[in-house]
Amino acid sequence: MDFTKEIREIIVEKFGITDSELSNDAKLSQDLGGDSLDVVEIIMEIESKCNVRVDDMFIREDRTVREVINYVNKLANEEG
Repeated sequence: MDFTKEIREIIVEKFGITDSELSNDAKLSQDLGGDSLDVVEIIMEIESKCNVRVDDMFIREDRTVREVINYVNKLANEEG
């Protein structure tokens, strides 16, 4: 499965930007200004929409949009 669209929609909505403004190289905290609560909320929504369980260690680092997409898609394919 490919959840790229869903993940981008979650991030775009959370930060109040357009999809065209969201770079796959943007880091959730450093570039988009998300704090730890924002990141947790994004991950919770991704887990709900994509039916995966994101490891706590993964979200401890400031991840890029691309890293989140790749990680979730990998999880979904392993669990699916």
